[in-house]
Amino acid sequence: GDKVIDVIDVARQADSKMKLSAFVKYYYSPQRPKVLNVISLEFSDTKMSELVVVPDIAQKMSWVENYWPDDSYFPKPFVQ
Repeated sequence: GDKVIDVIDVARQADSKMKLSAFVKYYYSPQRPKVLNVISLEFSDTKMSELVVVPDIAQKMSWVENYWPDDSYFPKPFVQ
């Protein structure tokens, strides 16, 4: 199936949902009727995660990576 993502209509500052394939079509369209923004696209649990490397500075500054207890009752969050 096609992944559904959260998008923001910039002019209205309104959240909505859209299929990723529809957003890609919008993104590559030469004339866009409105400005849409994708703030966060979580892909850490997908095949795409193998293609992305977290910048060193982000790892060094990550509170989750540096301070999340190994024996925590709560699981380490994906989005970091």
